[in-house]
Amino acid sequence: MTLALLELTETPDGDVLEQLLVITIAEGTSLKSHVRPDPVGYVRLFTQIDSALPGVPANLRATLEWAALSSLDQLARCRDSTANHAPDPFRALWHGGHLQELHCQSLVDGFTELLGQPGPIGHHVLIEVNAPSAEGAMSGEHGHEPRYRRLRDCVASHLQHLNEVGLRRQTELGEAVGASVERRENSGPSQKILLDALAQRELLAAQWPSASQVSARLGARDCGDDQTASRLRRDGRLFGVYVTRPVPSYRYPTWQFCTDGQPVLHLQEILTVLRDFGPFPRESDGLLRTTGWGEAEWFLSPHVLLDGASPAEVLAVDPACVLRAARVEFASGN
Repeated sequence: MTLALLELTETPDGDVLEQLLVITIAEGTSLKSHVRPDPVGYVRLFTQIDSALPGVPANLRATLEWAALSSLDQLARCRDSTANHAPDPFRALWHGGHLQELHCQSLVDGFTELLGQPGPIGHHVLIEVNAPSAEGAMSGEHGHEPRYRRLRDCVASHLQHLNEVGLRRQTELGEAVGASVERRENSGPSQKILLDALAQRELLAAQWPSASQVSARLGARDCGDDQTASRLRRDGRLFGVYVTRPVPSYRYPTWQFCTDGQPVLHLQEILTVLRDFGPFPRESDGLLRTTGWGEAEWFLSPHVLLDGASPAEVLAVDPACVLRAARVEFASGN
């Protein structure tokens, strides 16, 4: 069974770090509940997803965002015994705006409840909330309310910013697609193929995080600076694809990351095999730089050595198997 996971973590300075991943049940059960001394909270949202999908659809992401906001709002406003004695972490099932607390001791129990719900997949969401209280936040009659309110407001501000950025991107992408369609109509057959490929690449890359977003996730754990993702890409330890819109930059496919935001095992070895022995061109300055799109097509294409699955689908589950497939395909004769 496959799950979509949206994790929103509040930082000490009030920002929010986000992860949107497709994980297995086994990966979900291995997640640990964060226990931190500083007043930093998080909300995790899980729902079932079709395992054939390459990522989390926009409509399902919207459902997870709605579940996050409505659940945190209910916890912030609630004055009954559930709010005043809410455990850390607080777990519940969400469906259509309604929140049902789960008195379970682990995520494993929560997944059991989620998978046992009737109806189509994606209609129920398992929520785990941890909202540590700042000093003095537990005093007074409001109980847990101030800390849930703080986390709600941080998450709401973050999602509002993302929606505003998304609208701008949609406008820019619409204008770009419109221009591409016009160019396509006035182009020959070979140019039309190239323009179609460019449009597909832009749509795909728009779903992947930027260097600054990846650096923030890595930096929160590795104390890296804003250039962490770019440095790892240049060193061949992280995979990025080059895009020209909205500005020339690299985007980083989500399937190369584990649930904790770190690159999957053997990623550097896989990239080395592809670039040392595969047909993918790279610069001759030793920095292992490519546009990434040739490798991306390999990662996203069905592979006979992976029983017809794509390397991107297998990477998070069995990266060693993907490495073997790459070696057999490209390096076996060397």
